[in-house]
Amino acid sequence: RQLANLTGLVQKALTQAPTPTPREFLNVPPATNNNYSNDETYLRSDVKAPKLGKERDRHKPTPPPKPVSLSPGQYEGRHVYRDLQLTPEMYNQLRGLQKKAKDLRAEVRNLRRMSQAQAHAVRETIRDTFIKIRAMVMTGGEGLWSTSTDAERVRISREEDLYKQEMIRLESDLTELEGTVEELRGNVINRKTRVNMSDVENMALILSKSSKTVADLKLRFPSLQEAMRS
Repeated sequence: RQLANLTGLVQKALTQAPTPTPREFLNVPPATNNNYSNDETYLRSDVKAPKLGKERDRHKPTPPPKPVSLSPGQYEGRHVYRDLQLTPEMYNQLRGLQKKAKDLRAEVRNLRRMSQAQAHAVRETIRDTFIKIRAMVMTGGEGLWSTSTDAERVRISREEDLYKQEMIRLESDLTELEGTVEELRGNVINRKTRVNMSDVENMALILSKSSKTVADLKLRFPSLQEAMRS
């Protein structure tokens, strides 16, 4: 503070006209000790030196360190987005998971449309077959239908039910996964929460299993379609 006051007095003396000394202003007789006179000039509490930028910053006390819990660098210096609080790797993984989930949803919708079209074709085939069976029964051809035909029909019906159940389960998993991703992004944006890598890995595992299920259903569909028609 003394150094700042001296700097202010020097600056004032260089820029302004000479002013009477404090002793002349107060009509105080000169002291015999020169050191005392010089010290009294900068020890006065009513003399305030102008604050200079660099001098003020240099003599400003060092602020205390931030608490560890509030420090932005507590995560080992990793770069974090200000708005999402996500590392670039997590953000890219979430975006990739969301895109894959949407793609799988589109494939499931295509399979559903194909299944609906196939169901319509099967209904038409059943109607035609029923007409043929009725004609055969009327002509006395009951012996052509054996127990093996009934067993084959039951097997195909069971495969069709399993196929539909897997499609329903797949669509449910994808819907839940997409909802989880949206909820996670909302919590990150609104509540400033962070994402655990274990959650991202679990979502990636579910998405991988769903991709394999979609591929398996696409391979099984032609054979099931042919069996239902025959």
